[in-house]
Amino acid sequence: MRYLSFAIATLLVLTTRDPVRAQAPCDEFFYLVQQWGPTFCKHDRQTCRQAPVSSHFTLHGLWPNYDKGHCPGKKGAWPQNCDDSSTDLPPECDCPFDASILSDLSSDMLENWPSYGQTNTDFWKHEWDKHGSCAITYEQEIGGPVTTEHEYFAKALELRNQCNVLDSLAAAGITPGGRAPASDFIAAIKQGCGVSPQLACHSGSSDAEEIRVCYDDAFQAIDCQQAKQVEDCRGSIVSLPAWQESSLASIAEQ
Repeated sequence: MRYLSFAIATLLVLTTRDPVRAQAPCDEFFYLVQQWGPTFCKHDRQTCRQAPVSSHFTLHGLWPNYDKGHCPGKKGAWPQNCDDSSTDLPPECDCPFDASILSDLSSDMLENWPSYGQTNTDFWKHEWDKHGSCAITYEQEIGGPVTTEHEYFAKALELRNQCNVLDSLAAAGITPGGRAPASDFIAAIKQGCGVSPQLACHSGSSDAEEIRVCYDDAFQAIDCQQAKQVEDCRGSIVSLPAWQESSLASIAEQ
């Protein structure tokens, strides 16, 4: 009887130590995605709507991903659109985008999370609907630190400030208008930010478009998987396009 009581007590400790985390179906990590506006506008001139507020890497989004590239019972290689009512499945998150919640972050977001292809508000809504809704769904399941819309956007801005991509590249001699091996881009971010990122080019080109830094579900920086450190780059030499301001139309925010 004494051994049975001990076994029951042990089981209770194990199941109550972190009861919420046990509900998560799959482990996830996050990409903090910073984009290089000159590359976007070079390849998408028809949709490039405004010159940047400053010449630096700006946020694209904070994207949850399945740790093993898939999750049993889930569609796709990563979670997305968790508040989507257009499917036959019930939404995982009742969390429609509310821009008013972000009023205290607006100046930081305009500076560091601008849109190049649509209005800023539409861009932020898209990122929230596709990625943010799933990020907080997972974080709520595991008892993580990011469980609301405001916390999601604030965390992305906070993480961006921890890794200055352009300065890290410049310290390695990679500046706008220059070219370097993809491995040098990776090494530069490793040196400047402490972890190995993923480098993504504009699809089918040799122009660097995004630097993605990986984080665990507690938002501690980790090395991205080595097998996926370079994506969509044509060849081993990668360019960092310079701004061509004369070809860009500066359009006021709508």
